[in-house]
Amino acid sequence: MVQNIIQIIFSNLVGKQTQAVLSSLDYRTNIVPHYDEPSLMTFVNQKYVARIIEVSNGMSVTILFIAFVVAFSDTFKRTFFLY
Repeated sequence: MVQNIIQIIFSNLVGKQTQAVLSSLDYRTNIVPHYDEPSLMTFVNQKYVARIIEVSNGMSVTILFIAFVVAFSDTFKRTFFLY
């Protein structure tokens, strides 16, 4: 239950950010919850162009990537600051 609430919060946050970016580029954008699935539908100029699904999967991939970078790095400074 808590995981579902976190997914909803992050999905809505990504939806709002998507709408903000597209609106700043002068696109008429609307983000609407999907009526049949746990996702958000993205409309640009009244056309359905994309859907936003479970943001937690993207977070998992990001965490995994950072873990690999840290695991195979020589030192912290050398990994992140290219010394």
